[in-house]
Amino acid sequence: MRKKIRVWGLGVLALWSVVSPAQACGWYSPQLGHVSLFDYFLPKNCTDNKYFVYNRYIAACKGCAHRNSYDFHFDEGFSPAEPNKDHNIEAWQLLLQSRAQESQIAQIVYRTGVDTLDFLVQKLEGKSVELPNDLQVNAFATEIVAQKRLDIAKYLVYAKKCEPFALREWDWLDWEANTKANEAERELMAAVREEGMQLLAAEPNIALKQRYLYQVVRLNYFVENFEQILQVTQAYLRPEMPKNYIDSRLRGRIAGAYFRLGRVAESAHTYAMIYKDYIKTDAAFAERSYVNFRTLIQDKKHFEACVKLAKDNQERATVWFLGSLVDSYSTYWDMAEGETPTQEYQNLHASMLNTLEQIWQNSPTDEALETALWRNLQEVEDDYFRPMLLANQPKIDTAAYKATDHNITNVAFAPTAVEKPSFFKKITKAIVNFWHSIWDWFSSSDKKSTNKNKQSDGENSADTLLVDDYVNPYESGFYYDNTFAFTGFASAADREAREDYYMGLKSIVNKIAAAGNTEQPALWHLTKAYLHIMNSEWPQAQESVEMARQQFKTKQGQNEYILLQTNLLEQYIALENQPKISAEYENKLGDFVASQTDTTSHFDQIFFNRLGQKYLAQNDWQKAAMAYHRAGSSWAMAVLLDMYATDAQFTTLLETVRKGGENKLESYLVGKFFNASQLTEIKAVRLARDNHFTEAVAALDDLPASYWQHAPDTFAASLGNKYHDMPYRTYNHLQFFTTIDSLRANAAANPQNAAQEWMTVGNALWSSAYWGYNQTLWRGDLITTARYFDGNQYPLNVSDTLATQFYVRKMHFMNRYGTSLLAGKYYQKAAETTSNELGAQACYLGMSLTKHTQTTFHEGIYTDDFEPMYALWKKVFADKPQAVPYLNECPALRETLPKQKSNKVS
Repeated sequence: MRKKIRVWGLGVLALWSVVSPAQACGWYSPQLGHVSLFDYFLPKNCTDNKYFVYNRYIAACKGCAHRNSYDFHFDEGFSPAEPNKDHNIEAWQLLLQSRAQESQIAQIVYRTGVDTLDFLVQKLEGKSVELPNDLQVNAFATEIVAQKRLDIAKYLVYAKKCEPFALREWDWLDWEANTKANEAERELMAAVREEGMQLLAAEPNIALKQRYLYQVVRLNYFVENFEQILQVTQAYLRPEMPKNYIDSRLRGRIAGAYFRLGRVAESAHTYAMIYKDYIKTDAAFAERSYVNFRTLIQDKKHFEACVKLAKDNQERATVWFLGSLVDSYSTYWDMAEGETPTQEYQNLHASMLNTLEQIWQNSPTDEALETALWRNLQEVEDDYFRPMLLANQPKIDTAAYKATDHNITNVAFAPTAVEKPSFFKKITKAIVNFWHSIWDWFSSSDKKSTNKNKQSDGENSADTLLVDDYVNPYESGFYYDNTFAFTGFASAADREAREDYYMGLKSIVNKIAAAGNTEQPALWHLTKAYLHIMNSEWPQAQESVEMARQQFKTKQGQNEYILLQTNLLEQYIALENQPKISAEYENKLGDFVASQTDTTSHFDQIFFNRLGQKYLAQNDWQKAAMAYHRAGSSWAMAVLLDMYATDAQFTTLLETVRKGGENKLESYLVGKFFNASQLTEIKAVRLARDNHFTEAVAALDDLPASYWQHAPDTFAASLGNKYHDMPYRTYNHLQFFTTIDSLRANAAANPQNAAQEWMTVGNALWSSAYWGYNQTLWRGDLITTARYFDGNQYPLNVSDTLATQFYVRKMHFMNRYGTSLLAGKYYQKAAETTSNELGAQACYLGMSLTKHTQTTFHEGIYTDDFEPMYALWKKVFADKPQAVPYLNECPALRETLPKQKSNKVS
């Protein structure tokens, strides 16, 4: 018994572009595929957060923590006398309160030799020497002399003595090269190192003492004196030393020494503290420190030992935070996209929740707390909110959008199965056997499902495809059906695991919000509201939003981003609470959206898609199209315009757009996001697809010439389309339709000799398979829609007459939008006009159209649509000399030859 067709319809079509916008462009990006209503506050606020600079990638993109693989790289590795970095120049400016240009400081620090620098020392020691011209004209050198900074001059000379060894750093760190160093070179390094120890001990200036310490540690590192490094740093490293570029590199050497001595926890702790102190000011080095931390902390024992080394709550919060990133990296490295949660996956969620709670308990005002919250929100959005949006879609009965009322199909289409020609039976049998052999090789168990789905009562179910007695697994839903994508959750166990994570986050957020001891209390009440929204708990969500607003009255609550995020969530709650979209609500919403200077693309996608669903549910497809277009849902907007709209409705919408809308909301949507010229082009495409090319050209003639300067050529290669070749000649729609119309006019004027014109039109329609799309609709890729959407879902649920067979529905859709149906009619005209070689070619191509279905791997159900071309071939061309090339190209066509002539053609 045929099932009543009740589908998600355009709501799902629109939402699929929200939950997977990245897939339309040909590759997958986790960030583009993300769904969020809450990314307005955190990303902007976190630009001032020391944890955000690097962790935005980790939070937004699963597994991206490994994007830079530094392995064990314990120092900057590019220094001559000193680290060659802008940060170092800034440190010198600060030390001397210098007004010299950066280039002048760099000239002295990096490019002046030891002999020249020694003149500075002699001059400041009171000796009668004249400075070289290079020093006299250098502002930084004259400042050293003017301020009588002998200590700086002596340090610069010593740093330059270290330079020959620093320039060969990688030789010293390479064991084989190190062992080949001659004894004289080792003795020289030892002497420079000993001199540095003396200067370090005697230097009173804390900033210069730090630099001497760095040089001594580095020289010890080159010769693997790791114990000496720890001893000298324990003796001379002081908390009051500047937190600058030198400090981070010095501590990196110390962390490396700990590691080389097998003291893993101490090494990891040192790297974690470098990360904490420098993620905002020196993100690149902080990232490298995290990667080293991640490499060291690979088991619970080392992590717990690292936590114990933390000196205060803030350090403990940092270690917990970085530890959770290690869990994310380890888990997602091996996980496949869309994999059902495993125990390891659930452990990751438990670790992330534990991290959030540990940071809060140890340091509730630490900036890491907000970033840990964001990571959990991103995770729960992907793993709970995203499938919940799909699972909870309103079920819209498409009975209101039937073909007879809304001109969906435009042409009558009631296919009748016919007896297949004998040679096609052979082709079908060969292909079926081929697929049987491949499928059986993969899994013999699927034969049971194949047999179970065989036709038994003369009517196919809506989700199977029958060819003779074979069910192709690729068409029956086994391969193309993405259960998770369209039903929300992969299984009951999957949903339970995701709900557990959601409830765990909800519980912790409730505790933190109730305590009110964080840096931004309003954020936690707003997060409560967001978690309620995820589960469609609207009264609780509104209550939490009001609690967040109360926090704005306090000094702590004065955060503009939280306020703006609150306004957005409140609007979403208000939308969900609307039983029907009224004119009063439209004006209120119009006032709000017009006042917003900035919203996020994620919010706009979800909000306006939801508005479009509500419009569609109340049978207002025109406003639904506007809302979907604003949301970026080109699929849903375009199919409403291209398939559901009658000509009268389309004209009404076009007039509304030209007037700029009927109310404030429409004015907002139309003014920014709709284009009357674009709608006119879509209207012309609709006309042309129904073979009304003259009318299509007339419609496009109204467009200004400037429109085509910016419109993409119909057949040109596009970044949005990776699946068709760049043609040698390109057309826009106006040029294409004008050419077709001219060819048809020439044929009508001389019908007896029109075969070439009909053939050319057929070639154009067939070879340019996407001319029948409007540009927006093609960008939405309805070819992919036809492949991946279930048989009962739009756009395949086009009419009751097509509801019985998935293959027939699909092929009707592809005939309309792949243009094979109309192209075949012109090939038939050409074949009926002439019996020469051109006619044979047209007839052969006409038969080929039905074979090349574009969406299936094997022969389908043949109908009367194919029969006229086959009959014409058999009657007129099969035994003629002009048929020989095609008989050789397709040997199965020999079945069309009369038996007595079967062996005469070669």
